[in-house]
Amino acid sequence: MAAVMGGGALLWLTRRSGYNLRQSAAIFGYLALALLVGSKVLYLAESWPQWLHSSPELGEAILSPRMRIPGGLLLAIAAGPWIARRIGVRFLTYADTVVPAAGMLLVGIRVGCFLEGCCYGTPSVVPWAVQFPPATDVYRWQLAHGLIQPGAASTCSVHPLQLYFGAVGLLLFAVLSSYTRRKRYDGEVLILFSILYFWSTWFLEWLRALPHDATHQLVLVCAVLSTVVALAVRASVVLNPAKGIAPDSAVRRLR
Repeated sequence: MAAVMGGGALLWLTRRSGYNLRQSAAIFGYLALALLVGSKVLYLAESWPQWLHSSPELGEAILSPRMRIPGGLLLAIAAGPWIARRIGVRFLTYADTVVPAAGMLLVGIRVGCFLEGCCYGTPSVVPWAVQFPPATDVYRWQLAHGLIQPGAASTCSVHPLQLYFGAVGLLLFAVLSSYTRRKRYDGEVLILFSILYFWSTWFLEWLRALPHDATHQLVLVCAVLSTVVALAVRASVVLNPAKGIAPDSAVRRLR
């Protein structure tokens, strides 16, 4: 689901920007690999006490479907300059083109999480709280913590955290794909994505019933760094218009 939704969005964005089909296919392949590797590496780093002294558990951790999405997105961004050189375009131009597709990727992943019953939220009585059936991760977690009795027909109501993440992804795609053609300088869409994604993820992680502590801390660091970079770039544009990277009204007034 994530591959279809994220890949479809990626194809539409790259073709809209004039990339040929070969370039679009190469970008999809490189990004898919970076997302898978980065997500798995962050999961392994976060869960290392469980497998450090046990080869079977390490193998199980590697082969399990468990991942940490921020790790994959970070590796995809870090690999961006190399991918851009491989397809013959400038990195920031390439990054602004493809990064909105991450929003649809997140939608696909989180709908899958919702159907699987993983990445669940804390118990809640809000009107839109949901219940999950037996054989899901959330059911087993609530059973282990005494929140439900053995044989219960379903879990107690929880925040549909997966759908919160998915809604953020949908908004990111809608806003950023529209804003790409109105951007004021190369790299602006990438910066906006980083700020919006990492801060929203940091906030939503507080609603996760089974915390991912290392991921939560990493996301906060990335959110702060993204904000600092955005402020620094903005200050550079306003204070040094001769080096201008953005033709916005503030820069035009200074000129």
